[in-house]
Order: sequence, then structure tokens, then C-alpha cells
Amino acid sequence: MSSIEVTRGATYRQVTLRRTISASASVRRIIAALDMLPIVQPGTWACPEEPVGPVVRLTFRGPADGVLAEAVQAAGDEVGNCSPMYFSVEGHEEKPLAKGASVIGIISQMLGLRLLPG
Repeated sequence: MSSIEVTRGATYRQVTLRRTISASASVRRIIAALDMLPIVQPGTWACPEEPVGPVVRLTFRGPADGVLAEAVQAAGDEVGNCSPMYFSVEGHEEKPLAKGASVIGIISQMLGLRLLPG
């Protein structure tokens, strides 16, 4: 991976902030943090009411700037399987990931700004 584009918006479609992380050490750190996230386990959960936005999207780009993978994390309480990180590789949806907000926290520190409330 060559870079990670980070966008944030009030909804899935609206973008109010866009940053690109291209330092190879930072990209590797983010990928390592994602690799450690557990897959959401199947089951039924009673989730609290979801807040409206913000939504953070990570777009992983290769050397030719093509999209290799995407991850989407919305604001919300991580109770049980609520507020998972949705993840796709080359357009194919993968199982959602738990604790995705922790990766967004790492990225927030790298960029020096708060991407999600909390």
C-alpha cells in the first residue's frame, strides 16, 4: 500500500475533511492495527440509538493510486457488536470488524485532530 486517504463527513456521502497519509511507517502502523481487530461475532444485540455522524472512511491505495481496500467507521458506542467497522477488499465486502474506533484514534493522533467524538 502506498497511501491511506482519510475522509470524514456528517454522513456516508458528505465529505468535510480529507487527508492523505503516505509515510510508509504510518501506513504500516495503521495496517497492523487493523489486522489486530477482531471480527464481529454473529448474534443479536440491543444497540443504543446511533448518533448522526460523523463517518470516517479509510481508502487504501496502491502504487498506481488504485483502491485496494476501504474501511468505514461511524460514530457510536461500541457495545457488543454495535458500531462495527465495515471493511471491503477490492470491492468485496468482508466481515465487519469490532473496535474499529481504536484505529481511528491512532489516525487521529497521527493527524493531530479528532475524527470521531469520544
